[in-house]
Amino acid sequence: MAPEPMPAEEQPKRRTGLLIDWGGVLTTNLFASFHAHCVQAGIDPKELAGRFRRDPAARELLIALETGELEEVEFETKFAELLGVEPDGLVDGLFAGVKPDVAMVEAVIAARSEARCASSLSLARSSISVSIKASRLFSSTASASNCR
Repeated sequence: MAPEPMPAEEQPKRRTGLLIDWGGVLTTNLFASFHAHCVQAGIDPKELAGRFRRDPAARELLIALETGELEEVEFETKFAELLGVEPDGLVDGLFAGVKPDVAMVEAVIAARSEARCASSLSLARSSISVSIKASRLFSSTASASNCR
């Protein structure tokens, strides 16, 4: 005897959307890039990591950058001051080693074929985003600065 069919309200629903984070999810490890830049620029990598972990001023700057309350250039200037380094190129240098994570990008492409829409959520500013053919991945993108 065949099992009874599952009632419609209990059947799994088809997924209609996909929301995925950008940095460290669709990209290689951000912290590895930060570390590499610190070594190259003569900044103690432990100092940079420690600032984000234990320094309320550094964390407030990072949160303000991620939420769009602080422009990248202002973050760069203020964070460089905390580190005791020159601001020019600090943010670009920190993100220079960030590359697309090919396996994750391919997974999103596969999932995208099953979803009606897909969106990338990025807390980072557009100038530090990694170049990925977003049109193949997402029907829209959102940043914290435009999600208020």
